[in-house]
Amino acid sequence: MKKIAYLFVPLLAVSACSSDSRTHSEFQTPSNIGYLGPTLTSAVRGSDVSTSGDGYAYAVGVGSNSDFYGYAGIVPTTTVSVPPTAGSATWSGTYKLAQITGIELPAGGLQGYTVEKTGAISLTADFTAGTLIGSGAGLTVNGTFSGSDLSGDASYGGLNGALTGKVGTTGAVGAFHGNSGTDIYAGGFMVGAP
Repeated sequence: MKKIAYLFVPLLAVSACSSDSRTHSEFQTPSNIGYLGPTLTSAVRGSDVSTSGDGYAYAVGVGSNSDFYGYAGIVPTTTVSVPPTAGSATWSGTYKLAQITGIELPAGGLQGYTVEKTGAISLTADFTAGTLIGSGAGLTVNGTFSGSDLSGDASYGGLNGALTGKVGTTGAVGAFHGNSGTDIYAGGFMVGAP
């Protein structure tokens, strides 16, 4: 089993608020080289882009209003072949994500810690049913696809989130995000050879 390295960085945000809806996550389109542009402080950013231009990018951090944000998206140059309409395939690969965890609102402002994670994942595409399902190292993917367009759910550490991506004949690329009052994450995966 491969040892996973964690990076803990305290996030600085000093705006007090009586609401607990201080975490936000969504899909955004990164640049062709895998950079997500939202302005964030104390940000952790990452990406995985192949030499053929397939991939994803993600970022978590503090917004200008001192709330916590997570963004993920598929690189616009990502292309896959149209998958078949019958049969199945199982692909292995890796995922990467950034998380803000341990979020709390003590007197004086929002606090949390960033964590980066990389893990192995195995996903099975059922071309007849149009599903992409699997898990690995704390991440679970439960997706459906029509043509090559992937949507559905992802779950990391028990926190459900949203999924988008592309499924082809020989592999898949996905991006995902999720948030609650105490955690937020954003990341992506590549399996097989998209």
